[in-house]
Amino acid sequence: MSLENWALITLQDAKELVDVKDATRDGLLEGLIHSISQGFESYTRRKLAARTFTNVLYDGPGDNELWLPNYPITNIASITEGGVALASTDYLLYAEQGLLRKAEGGAWTSERQGIKITYTAGFVVQTGTITLPYDLKMACQKQIAHEFQMQKQKSWGEASRSFADGSQTFTETGGFLKAVRDVLDLYVNPLTASTASE
Repeated sequence: MSLENWALITLQDAKELVDVKDATRDGLLEGLIHSISQGFESYTRRKLAARTFTNVLYDGPGDNELWLPNYPITNIASITEGGVALASTDYLLYAEQGLLRKAEGGAWTSERQGIKITYTAGFVVQTGTITLPYDLKMACQKQIAHEFQMQKQKSWGEASRSFADGSQTFTETGGFLKAVRDVLDLYVNPLTASTASE
């Protein structure tokens, strides 16, 4: 198995954190990276790792602002509105927020699925001009380390476990750690519903 391009951290990052030096746990760690990366994107309701979205249809808002569900935007390849290709001078791009504003006070169409966009958005995990924020990377590493430890102890869902020399208590049992959720809350897409299917 190898990591998908939407994985939020590298295998080496994960191995260093859990102090694994050989390849015996690579499969487990890659599975955890994939699972947690997908979980982060579900929680935040956006695609976090950079990828290209091709010919996505959006309902026209009928006003000056069109919010895209995935950001930061690193490239707009094309926009057509009502079947007409737009030039880059026809709109203003606010890349960090995922906002496209019609130039000179113009308004986007109100036509249902009247806007088609091909664009690239998300954080670049390994290389590029926009990199994964440190707090998000650390949150991913913390969650992987936590689940890796649970896997080793086979302690899924347990609140406590007794051992010959005493009792060990697990303070969090399932789901994301509170410290991880606190970070993810900073990246949740504020849009309550997306008009696109991506």
